[in-house]
Amino acid sequence: MTHHRDPYAALAAVPEDGPPPDHAHAQAEVGKRPNRAENPVRLRAHTLGRSIVVPGPRTVARVLVLPLLRNRFEVWQESGALALRPQGDATAPARALATGDLMPRFRRLLETLPPVHDEGRPYADLRTLATLEQRSAEDYVRAVAVQVRVLAPRQATVRKPSARRPAPKAAAERVATYRARVRLQEEQTAAWAARIWGADLAPGNRIPAAVAVAAVQETAASWIAEYADHTPAEMAAEREDDPTLPERLRLPREVRTYAALDAFLGRRRKVRGAFFYVVPGTRSEGAA
Repeated sequence: MTHHRDPYAALAAVPEDGPPPDHAHAQAEVGKRPNRAENPVRLRAHTLGRSIVVPGPRTVARVLVLPLLRNRFEVWQESGALALRPQGDATAPARALATGDLMPRFRRLLETLPPVHDEGRPYADLRTLATLEQRSAEDYVRAVAVQVRVLAPRQATVRKPSARRPAPKAAAERVATYRARVRLQEEQTAAWAARIWGADLAPGNRIPAAVAVAAVQETAASWIAEYADHTPAEMAAEREDDPTLPERLRLPREVRTYAALDAFLGRRRKVRGAFFYVVPGTRSEGAA
């Protein structure tokens, strides 16, 4: 029999000095490093006059939010949104929720987190964060919403075979060509979205790297959804207004997003075990 741990207790056990042990062990078994968005995030609580340390946004999405959603819904990602359908009712229509729709729901969830016996500092500070009215708290909630969508499984789509097919390439050549194309599209999208997101950042502002990455990915996802129904002629008109708009937008992976932000804001800085971006006085406009 599989034992399902209480999501609140699981989140309350998250340490403040690194990624959750279950994630670190799972990644080690497949030869990968822990995901940076699982690391705790340190934020300055201006009204309290001190810093708070909260679980990484990916940890909150993976350990708490998705398990709670799956208790009631089938959950998957679709066209840049999170799709929900009541469990056990295949005929019910699915609801597609964009990040902006998810944020107030997640904010209310954090505001009603129950006290847990032997809760760690990140869990206690997470309940404190829900009471803060400041930009960093909103950015954190947005980062959690993005990670929920990123971690949700993709729904498979069935494509009709084309009437005419070109001569098949060797399998290795097809894979290499596809990967190169995807990488370029992700790099271009990440650089473009980073410039849009960071256009109004104040010089000297310090932003947790995981929060910045989630915000840029959300910017990219929002524009991908915005342009989903545009015709080629409409997209051509958009590129006349913005020549930097990539030919093909593709939601970038974290590694591409970090690279774009490094080029746009400068290399990350490590402070007390956490990585931050510090907005420079003059930012590069040539990230691509």
